[in-house]
Amino acid sequence: MKKRGAFNRETREDPTPIGLSGWLFTDLLLGLLIVFAAGAVVISAGDDSHDAEELKYSEKDFKEIEKKNAEEIEEIEQEYAAAVEEVEEKNAEAIEEIEKKNAEAIEEIEQENAAAVEEIEQKYAAAVEEVEDKNAEEIRKIEQKNAEAIEEIEKRNVAEITELKKRGIEQNYYCLRIENVGVGSSEARFKEEIRQKINRKLTDKNLQDRKVGIALLFAVTTRENGTGTAGSTWLKEEIEDNTSIYDTFTGSVIRPFLTYTGPDVGDILMNLYFWSGSEYQLLTEDQKDC
Repeated sequence: MKKRGAFNRETREDPTPIGLSGWLFTDLLLGLLIVFAAGAVVISAGDDSHDAEELKYSEKDFKEIEKKNAEEIEEIEQEYAAAVEEVEEKNAEAIEEIEKKNAEAIEEIEQENAAAVEEIEQKYAAAVEEVEDKNAEEIRKIEQKNAEAIEEIEKRNVAEITELKKRGIEQNYYCLRIENVGVGSSEARFKEEIRQKINRKLTDKNLQDRKVGIALLFAVTTRENGTGTAGSTWLKEEIEDNTSIYDTFTGSVIRPFLTYTGPDVGDILMNLYFWSGSEYQLLTEDQKDC
């Protein structure tokens, strides 16, 4: 395929006039483009020199403006510092005056509080003294009543024991050990076991038909973990509340104590003083089964 307007070496054809005119037009356009480009470079160089001159004047003006601004700022800062100093002086005077007033008010309040506290303390001391006086009087009355009650009980006990001895209480006693009473219990089964133990001990000694005049109950304990008279007190109340069951103890005087003798803590030692009678052989020495 042949290109239009181009010289072809194979065909060895000469270029046509139309093709030559196209190349000539192209060369003219390129020449014009080079001329315009050179003119633009010259114009641009002239403009740059003009802008540099304008920039030179602008920097000078800017420096003058900066100098003026710096002077104005310094003047404003001086005025500001003076105003701040003046305000601080006024504030210091106001604060000093307020502190003085506060100190006076605090001192006045402290004086009032001190006076109020002193008054309260005086009232409290008077109230305490009054209560102590009343308590002392009440304690004295209670102690007096207790002393009278104790004296009456002791007199009654002595009178009861004396009367019992006059009626014929044996001078010697039977000692029975009731095992595992502890401090007592309200359970019916436990109470029944204690009753059976006591009745069995009396029957073994052939004492079930006799009457006890004095019964001294001793709860066995130790000095390290003593339980006091809780067990013997419980057994005393159990016997006194059930005299129909404990017929042997009807009309007897029962007293609870504690003892540190015996190897088995929780047992009760019963020292029983029986009524004497012609039908019974006189006990000439203590009978200890404990």
